[in-house]
Amino acid sequence: MPGKIGFIGLGAAWELRVPRILAGDYEPGGTIDISYKDQELETAFAKRLGVPLLLANVTQQVYQMARARGLNKQDGATIVKVFEQMANVTVGVAGKKEARQ
Repeated sequence: MPGKIGFIGLGAAWELRVPRILAGDYEPGGTIDISYKDQELETAFAKRLGVPLLLANVTQQVYQMARARGLNKQDGATIVKVFEQMANVTVGVAGKKEARQ
C-alpha cells in the first residue's frame, strides 16, 4: 500500500485513532468509562482462568487517572492527555505550534 508505514501494530485502531488524537478530537466513540469497565471484566476473567495479563493493571491505572481528571465521558484515546501531562508535552497540532515558539 503506497503511503502506508509498514510495521507490526499498524491496523484499524491506529488508522482510526491516531489522526483523531493528532487533531485533538476526543469525541466519544468508546468512552474512558467503557474502556475501564472492559478492562475490569477482562482482568477478572483472566484471573479466574489463571492467565497472567502482565500490563493490564498498569493500563487500567492510566484509565483511572483519566477518569480522575474528569475525562471519563470522552473517547478512550483521551488517555493521551494523561501521558501529555506526565511528560509535560503536547501531542498533535497544538504540540507542533508550541514546538515552533
